[in-house]
Amino acid sequence: AANPEFNTPYINWKNDLVSTLKALLSQPELTGTTKETTTIMGDLRKHIITLQKPWNGQVGTVLNALKKISGLRLAKGVTPQAI
Repeated sequence: AANPEFNTPYINWKNDLVSTLKALLSQPELTGTTKETTTIMGDLRKHIITLQKPWNGQVGTVLNALKKISGLRLAKGVTPQAI
């Protein structure tokens, strides 16, 4: 049977994602300057709060938040390792 516990299998990935997004929020110069990225950055705090909550029973909400931040771009020359 499928495990209804969605938070546990993804906890490390979730924590890494939230940490990365928080770093980008505190260092916006690391992000790109496209209109889409600027819009995402304006809403990033809201998406971080959503992603920090337990994912159980919230899979649709989590997927929606991930979709909304999917256009986030790093600044030229910035690599994920630099964050």
